Amino acid sequence: MADLRLRPEAEDTLKKYLHPPTKPGTASAIFHQTDLTDWSQINKLWDIALKTYVRVNLLINGAEFYDPPSSDFWNPPGISPLSRDQADAKIGMYQAYAINTIAPVRLAQIAIEYWLRPENRHLAGNIL
Repeated sequence: MADLRLRPEAEDTLKKYLHPPTKPGTASAIFHQTDLTDWSQINKLWDIALKTYVRVNLLINGAEFYDPPSSDFWNPPGISPLSRDQADAKIGMYQAYAINTIAPVRLAQIAIEYWLRPENRHLAGNIL
């Protein structure tokens, strides 16, 4: 799991699926604090997943980000005092779009490149 902070439901999942697993062959879950608008942190997240689990067979690319007034269509950058998005950003993008659309695409690219490596072709990689 990756996010800036955990929701209570995610905390419950981590408690249920401890890492390392209590018994061989059982499921485990980890959390890594990640800003999904930052590609360097997305790359680090993938590296941590590989270090923790040795291989990745499945990517559940389920971004879910509430579109707050600080990053939505109705509060444009540079016009609305509620907006936290930069009006003069080198690459302008709403935070909500970066998290819900761009981050899953980037993770999918990383996963596909990983599964297409000759040494990983035997893995049945899947993206949900």
